[in-house]
Amino acid sequence: WLIPLLRRAVGVFRCGPTSVTAVRSGQVYLKYDTPFVFAEVNSDKVYWQRKTNGTFAVIRVDKSAVGHCISTKAVGSDKRVDITHLYKHPEGSSEERTAVEMACNYGSKRSIYSPTSASDVSVEVALEGDGPCVGQDAVLSVLLKNSSSAARSVDLYSQVAAMHNSEANKTFLKKDRTSVELKPHE
Repeated sequence: WLIPLLRRAVGVFRCGPTSVTAVRSGQVYLKYDTPFVFAEVNSDKVYWQRKTNGTFAVIRVDKSAVGHCISTKAVGSDKRVDITHLYKHPEGSSEERTAVEMACNYGSKRSIYSPTSASDVSVEVALEGDGPCVGQDAVLSVLLKNSSSAARSVDLYSQVAAMHNSEANKTFLKKDRTSVELKPHE
């Protein structure tokens, strides 16, 4: 858990608490200051230009300007300890993009981030039967199609959660990552 001194409250800047694991995985729907801290370590520096008609256009986006060299003081000494890896996945990695996409799905401006995707690979996901029943396995089928004449690598991420009364009472049961190699036109 993290309780940094950031926001002004009775003479002190602070925020928190928040789960560092939730920040790393983009789970911004969790309580307290998770969305705020996620934004602090995953923001992009956007350069805008004002057009003659008064509107603005993005001219450049620097994705690596924010969220590096996250530090804490070492125990028993005055040395700096880099803890960036605890708050975020490596910049540009598939895990980092997945975390940002997850966070954007719960944000107020979902259309700002548009994930890159290959249009020649499609995915269909279906829940078999009438849906999950208490005490029984839920069976999910995933159909991948590669319409390209080249082989494609696909990473599938899944997450299962049980909900109790409201979304705030989620219990995460399982997370999985599967890599699939698709042959041309498979």
